[in-house]
Amino acid sequence: MATARASAAARRPTPAYLYRYRTKALVGPWRPTRQQAIEDALRAGQARSDTASGPDVNWRVEGEIERR
Repeated sequence: MATARASAAARRPTPAYLYRYRTKALVGPWRPTRQQAIEDALRAGQARSDTASGPDVNWRVEGEIERR
């Protein structure tokens, strides 16, 4: 069983970068895409997005999307 899990993990591609949101109040989990990190910030109430203004994020608390 453990061998099957290890081989499945080995087949998954590793993203070149990981992303998360960081504000003065909270830090989100690392995600494989920038969009997922933005969605985490929106769900946590740390940011808001006006769909008419495009992909930009309006931070409710000073924040950023970090890349590792």
